[in-house]
Amino acid sequence: MKFRTFLLFSSMASLVVGCKKNEDGSEDDGAEDTGATEESSTGDVTDDGPPDTGTEETTTSGDDATTTDATTSGGSTTGSETTMGGGSTSSGSTGSGSESTGGDTGGGEGYGECQAGCMADADCCPPGTPGCPSENYPNNWTCTDGLCVFGGCENNDDCGNPNLECHPFDGVGACFDPCGNDADCGFGTMCIGMSDNGIKSCQAAEEPCDSDNDCTGRGICDPVSGSCGCVSDANCTGQDVCVMPPVIEYGECKESCMEDMDCCPLGALGCPSENYPNNWTCTDGVCVFGGCENNDDCGNPLVEECHPIDGVGTCFDPCANDADCALLLGTQCIGMADDDVMRCEAPTEPCEKDSDCLGGGICNPATGECACVSDANCTGQGGDVCVVPE
Repeated sequence: MKFRTFLLFSSMASLVVGCKKNEDGSEDDGAEDTGATEESSTGDVTDDGPPDTGTEETTTSGDDATTTDATTSGGSTTGSETTMGGGSTSSGSTGSGSESTGGDTGGGEGYGECQAGCMADADCCPPGTPGCPSENYPNNWTCTDGLCVFGGCENNDDCGNPNLECHPFDGVGACFDPCGNDADCGFGTMCIGMSDNGIKSCQAAEEPCDSDNDCTGRGICDPVSGSCGCVSDANCTGQDVCVMPPVIEYGECKESCMEDMDCCPLGALGCPSENYPNNWTCTDGVCVFGGCENNDDCGNPLVEECHPIDGVGTCFDPCANDADCALLLGTQCIGMADDDVMRCEAPTEPCEKDSDCLGGGICNPATGECACVSDANCTGQGGDVCVVPE
């Protein structure tokens, strides 16, 4: 599972600021030298900050410019870069779940993310930034539990420029100039960034890492995902803390109940009872299916067999190949019971977003399966209670 946050800045290579073309065909980056980090028309970034802190200040200004700050850290990005004069601002967030706003950070499953530590809010400010820290964007940095946290913008008024809009990236607001296609973006960038609410932004595509050297102190290279991550502080030579992702326990949506009768399928005769398939019980307010115990419980013991599926006995006709499933339209011999006996089952596509689950939970991006973490995720016919295994 990829751990992506909006706490600290990643490699500036993933966030090259775009510029639009003037009417005469020339490119206008709208920037003046402010004594901070200068960004050339080729997208190169020079850092005047101290190399041992891993922080950069990027300030691009014009006639109606807003100054935004950038802090380079391990696998993540915070804040925003702004190009005035019709340019774009790209949030440092790299997205989460099935959508991504650009370069991949945080490594793959089992990897953490390099971040800069702090003792006070001021430790999070790029060197020489006036008015930082403060309660106002883009200087609203705080030191929380020893790590720098960026407050982000709340609305367009925080952007200080009518061309910029405030949209959330990984839950944290960033000001940028939305794009409709690659033509809206400047040199080295494409319209591939995506905010949490689906607004596109210009961003540079980041190549997958091939070796630890590609991570430039932001961790080590995960060869599976092609992204930089960490497993210990020792991997974070450009920063000083390896933050592992939180462990999310997924559960299953199930029906709630007050008595056994509430669990019976509509119109089921002889339900509830002690006999399969009507042996439903209401246990601790959740419907529990008793399942079969042996082949004798099955309606046709000469054909059907009782095998455990997710720990609950189920009667089915085993299959050896897809031809055995011909009478069950739309199924293939791809299902497998806990004891490795194959059964006919309809193939399903992995979920990519929560809406694919149709109210039966949310999409677990690591497995491509629908699951839940709270009752609020269970709004469909499959159940209204999220049961998380202990």
